[in-house]
Amino acid sequence: IELPVPDGRTTRELLASLAANSLAYLTFVISFMVIGAHWRAHHRVFRYLGRVDRMFVQLNFAWLLIIIATPFLTEIIRDGELDVGRFGLYALAQALLLIIFGLMQTVAGRRGLFVPGTPPEILGHGWPHQVLSAGGFLVSIPLYPVLGPWAFALWALVPNLPHLASAVGRRTRRRSAGA
Repeated sequence: IELPVPDGRTTRELLASLAANSLAYLTFVISFMVIGAHWRAHHRVFRYLGRVDRMFVQLNFAWLLIIIATPFLTEIIRDGELDVGRFGLYALAQALLLIIFGLMQTVAGRRGLFVPGTPPEILGHGWPHQVLSAGGFLVSIPLYPVLGPWAFALWALVPNLPHLASAVGRRTRRRSAGA
């Protein structure tokens, strides 16, 4: 992402320039956080790999390609009027990242690429969460024309639905037990 360099000879002009470009700085931070979250998950899985094979490497290259494209896709959202096309392109890329990552975990688990003692959640059992997360991105695309910017909330809400349902169920059971 190209960050605009603020200009101004005085502090006031400099601050005004920073404020005028605040959306560019915000999208940079968002892009960094998204890539950081994917990278953290990538690192969590890769630390347990004992070896890789051709299929795993190819999936990893596909994953890396989309990671590299993420700042560009973030710029697409920032530049111009946000519409379903811009929103959908970014959401589709994020869904693909999650699906490819789930496939990498599955391939590594099925082909015995992980070292002994790898935690079960790394052995490909995280696949349902990857699918739910990808689903949040994919469902948000056709709902964007209806929800507008609120469709962004689906990216966080959908993958956490099982946790939310569980929390509501616990709370309901506690209320029933206390009544």
